[in-house]
Amino acid sequence: MKGLLPVLVLLASCGPANPADSCLDTESVIGMDAGWEKALLENDEDHLDWLLADDFVWVHNHATHIDTKEGLLQSVASRDETDMKSRVQSDIEVRTLDNTAVVTGYTVVTRESGSTRYRFMRTYVETSQSCLLLANQTMAIHDDRG
Repeated sequence: MKGLLPVLVLLASCGPANPADSCLDTESVIGMDAGWEKALLENDEDHLDWLLADDFVWVHNHATHIDTKEGLLQSVASRDETDMKSRVQSDIEVRTLDNTAVVTGYTVVTRESGSTRYRFMRTYVETSQSCLLLANQTMAIHDDRG
């Protein structure tokens, strides 16, 4: 039992000293997710590079296209500007378990050609250094809400 005490002390010190110190609290996750939307709207390659996990994956509508971190960054870098006028989120919910948070909600993307409403699910993970966006899945919803 005496040899077990140092191990227990070490394990207890591995997580955040205070759960509020986690970058996965609901407010922080909603802020990171708003930053994701803003970075896409503004073609902010630096922010996306900082936010995305190296093995990030984005499954687009009906799996017609799958992006990786490298592919998304190349796409953003090759555009001088975007035709997007706005990206507005709604009905955001955050579910957290251990070092993972799943964010669900809707985003209305308005372009010069019109608006599309998407249902999204994104997965954020907390590493020893920060929280990163690991996965994103979006599905276009064709209805009269735009």
